[in-house]
Amino acid sequence: MEDEFDALLYVGPPAQVTRAKLPAGLCADQAYMEMRLRRLTLMRTPPGMASPADTLRKYCADATKK
Repeated sequence: MEDEFDALLYVGPPAQVTRAKLPAGLCADQAYMEMRLRRLTLMRTPPGMASPADTLRKYCADATKK
């Protein structure tokens, strides 16, 4: 499925939701990061919240340090 979809919409109970972390190798993939960051910059962020693009950049910085 990973080659077919970017995301899935989960409509079940919030307590049963699970999240997978982005593999650190994708952080090093320049084409992937450009695509993902371009999409994330289209999202509106509520005041006072970090932008999704900034959150991804921080995650990748931390993930690639290890």
